[in-house]
Amino acid sequence: MPPVEVRFPQLGMGELEGEVVEWLVQVGGTVTRGQTVAIIETGKSAVEIEATADGILEAIVVGVGNTIEVGDILGLIKSG
Repeated sequence: MPPVEVRFPQLGMGELEGEVVEWLVQVGGTVTRGQTVAIIETGKSAVEIEATADGILEAIVVGVGNTIEVGDILGLIKSG
């Protein structure tokens, strides 16, 4: 089964990018759907990014301190 993508969602009008400020789960860590896995700071607020599936965080695609655009992949979850 291919990994499940964790993407930076569309937040609102004009919110097109943000900076990854923290990963709350490290590669190899177990996650559950809806669990906050990363924090993204936009021009207006800090956004909690949730796991989109149960499984293991297989990869962090965008690390702390990097900018990400809406729709970009943040990480990958290997699901059951």
